Amino acid sequence: MPAIGWRSTRNRTLSPLLERPNEYYRKVRTAPRVTRILVGVALVIGGIFGFLPVLGVWMIPLGLVVIFFDLPWVKARWLAFRLWWKEKRRQFS
Repeated sequence: MPAIGWRSTRNRTLSPLLERPNEYYRKVRTAPRVTRILVGVALVIGGIFGFLPVLGVWMIPLGLVVIFFDLPWVKARWLAFRLWWKEKRRQFS
C-alpha cells in the first residue's frame, strides 16, 4: 500500500469544497445575521490576543469583513467597486 502524501490528503480534504463552492457559500449567507455578526466580533476579539498560539492578527481583518458585509452601506460600496473593477478589466483586456 503506497504512503499517502500531503497532496493526496489535501486533495481529499478540499475536494468537497472545490466541487460545490456555491453550496457552502449559500450555507454561510443563509446563516442568521446575528450569528455572522457574533462570529465577526469573536474573530476581532480573538485577533487582539494575537500573541497567543493559533490566535493571531489575521483574525482582525477577517472579523471586520464578516461584520461589515452585513451593513447596507458596505454592500452598496462593494457592489460599486465590483462594477468599477469589471469595467477597468474590460478596458485593459
